[in-house]
Amino acid sequence: MTVTARLALVTLLVTLTTTSVYARPASTAEYADVTGRYARERDFSGVVLVVRDGRTVYQGAFGKADPARGTPNTIDTRFSVASVNKLLMAVTTLRLQEQGRLRLDDPITRYLKDAPASLRAVRVRNLLNHTSGLPDPEQIERPPVQAYRSNLTLDQYVTKYLGAPRWTPGSRSMYNNFDYIVLSKVIEVASGQRWEDTLRDRVLTPAGMRDSGLFTDETVPARLARGQYRDGAGWTDDPPFRIRQYFGAGALYATAPDLARFDAALRAGRLIGAASLRDLLSADPTLGYVAPGNWVYPQTLDGRTVKVSERYGNVWGSFSILARGVDDANTVIVLSNRHDLRQNVENDLKADLLALAYRK
Repeated sequence: MTVTARLALVTLLVTLTTTSVYARPASTAEYADVTGRYARERDFSGVVLVVRDGRTVYQGAFGKADPARGTPNTIDTRFSVASVNKLLMAVTTLRLQEQGRLRLDDPITRYLKDAPASLRAVRVRNLLNHTSGLPDPEQIERPPVQAYRSNLTLDQYVTKYLGAPRWTPGSRSMYNNFDYIVLSKVIEVASGQRWEDTLRDRVLTPAGMRDSGLFTDETVPARLARGQYRDGAGWTDDPPFRIRQYFGAGALYATAPDLARFDAALRAGRLIGAASLRDLLSADPTLGYVAPGNWVYPQTLDGRTVKVSERYGNVWGSFSILARGVDDANTVIVLSNRHDLRQNVENDLKADLLALAYRK
């Protein structure tokens, strides 16, 4: 064999070896190593679950569910998932459209009794993608958390804050919890049920989310993680507020396995049909890639462009992420009960786990 041939063979063997070591799917140990590093070095406390090609390849729990009592997080710990609730509400709305109960292009005045004429241009669709221009209670109340400390009913809350749009509906998108609080009322009128029951009947039950539910003032769910946040040196317990007062914008608690069940049910068509799923994942780049209840971005993973649906939820120390590949069956779930306000540890962890999930 000539020297040139030997060099070519060595180069080929090195290339094959490198490919086999670095370009293979991530192992369970690699997911555990990445998440464990975040727990050790960046105080991550919570649960992660990774699905690749429709199969759970890693799940792990870190830190304390109740720091005061020393109770550890487990894979079945329940978390306040806050605005992840909005994605489930969007699915509920699309299911009601399939059943002929409402249309996304209906004016919300069809469902809101005595609504002012200035709201006739606001469509149900505008609530779903935050393009309604409706007033934001968090910009009205001081401090903003005061908007979630009252004991108002849904009807009273909507009546108190409902007002003329601040811009032409559909022309711009600005995040506003009140959009989904108003949507809660629209769903009640369209379905003839409480919004909680409609969400349960159309999403939670058919998806098999048996460990998830909605906060009430009466009881604290068992196995619920206690939130802490940091805005400087030490950790602080979450301040008092009524999570129920978020209504359909963020009153949901869930486990990571339940969110994986929701993901699987959505992909399998058990919650909404193919046309509704396309609506759910249709993002507008001119409006910041917003879609109904989620954002759908093109991301570069493993050297190729991948469309990823992301839904975040955050209220004080609780931070949740549900990231789903649009054209495949890869999903990353990150649920945390210790959130650093100065650095988004959970988002960084999600990005590293996504990179592993998409590695070929």
